Amino acid sequence: MSAEMETYESQSAVDIDALEVDEPDIGFQVGVGVFCGTVLAGIVTTMLAAAGADVATLFGSFPTAVTGGILVGAILSRRARGFPERLGARRFRVLYGLGPAAVFAVVAAVGAFTPALGGGVAVASLLSAVVSALAGLLVVTMARNRYVDAITTDEPVAIWRLERVGVLRWEYALGGAFVVFGAVQLYWGTNRRAAAWFGYGALLLVLTAGQDRWFDGWYSEDTTNAFTPDLAVHDAGLVKSQGRTKTLVPWSEIRGVELTDDELVIERRLWNVRCGTDPIDDPKAVYETIEARCRE
Repeated sequence: MSAEMETYESQSAVDIDALEVDEPDIGFQVGVGVFCGTVLAGIVTTMLAAAGADVATLFGSFPTAVTGGILVGAILSRRARGFPERLGARRFRVLYGLGPAAVFAVVAAVGAFTPALGGGVAVASLLSAVVSALAGLLVVTMARNRYVDAITTDEPVAIWRLERVGVLRWEYALGGAFVVFGAVQLYWGTNRRAAAWFGYGALLLVLTAGQDRWFDGWYSEDTTNAFTPDLAVHDAGLVKSQGRTKTLVPWSEIRGVELTDDELVIERRLWNVRCGTDPIDDPKAVYETIEARCRE
């Protein structure tokens, strides 16, 4: 579903300037600080590793560089009014978060195939790539949430818990993967571990398939949880809220909508969003609202 609802319509600078935004909150400041800290620490440790520093020096310099980067990043981001919203509005914002990680990954690859640099460069840059990528994705997610909050200050016309229809459940994919993996292992040589993988995958497939048929009552009919997404209709578009993340799909990205007895289908350019109608209080009203917004 994240792939279905991922596309943004980038907003121009004028649109962002028109929004009523304050200076970045403390949470975003800390996030940017951590990102800057990990990038700075990665640069320092990689350079020290290239210079032949020992392990103790590398471990000692890492927290110092992270602390310095956190302070500098937090101070700079505090003065950048509207920066989270501008970043969150960009279509390819994830490239900003993963840019340093990509550079570290290239350095790690070069270090791995260049014996003259030593193995320390490859290890230090690879760890820096992983840590900076996680911090970058955190900042990008926070920026996206703040942009969605800034552009959807109106009360939603309708909101409902998303009941996905026509989507392969992750239990089937996981069970099938275990069965295939176990079958391949059994083909090349019978052992207990391969049989366990195969048996676990088969059991998962059977339990998933029989959840609503044979084992009625063993499972709760309400399969929603804190990560089950909600969809809300706003003036700016559809907003998907899932856990602590928010995603906006503007009306310009929606090509049409269809309503049947069992599902509400929101048509998009690449992937359609298929929603079960049971969680929707008034499916017809939601259908008419979305259809009217798409015609505007």
